[in-house]
Amino acid sequence: MKINIPVAIVASCVIIVGAVYFLWPKAGPVDQYAAEKQDIRALVMKFGEAIKKVSLSAPKEVLLQQIKDNYGPFSSADLIRAWGAEPIKAPGMTVPGMRLDKISILSTERDDDGSYTAEAEVVEVAEGGKSSTYGIAMKFRNQAGKWTITGFVKTSPY
Repeated sequence: MKINIPVAIVASCVIIVGAVYFLWPKAGPVDQYAAEKQDIRALVMKFGEAIKKVSLSAPKEVLLQQIKDNYGPFSSADLIRAWGAEPIKAPGMTVPGMRLDKISILSTERDDDGSYTAEAEVVEVAEGGKSSTYGIAMKFRNQAGKWTITGFVKTSPY
């Protein structure tokens, strides 16, 4: 019996590739969700740093530029436009003399549509130690391979 060498090589390669594909350990959904949650949590913390650079008491033109410059890298264009239309709904430093002390992430949950919702508590402090705390909720969607903030709401008053 004569063996066709090129056919034997191709058949061997197909068998090896198939075996590797089916036997190689794959990251399951639990691993993927854990990694996504970690990405979202990191984005919330980076966004917290951006909040420090936006003064809601600045003149409107300055405030709009601060919103674009500081939130643009994290936020959808629709959200930036919404904040431009109603800057009071944008996150930022509200009272002169107050500074953002920390953001404590309370929860990060995956929604049925693949987006995530994170809830957090923002703590601002003033000289002398007086503090103010309020809640926020943020919606995240993966757009073009990048997690983006698509929704933001203050959940509790100042």
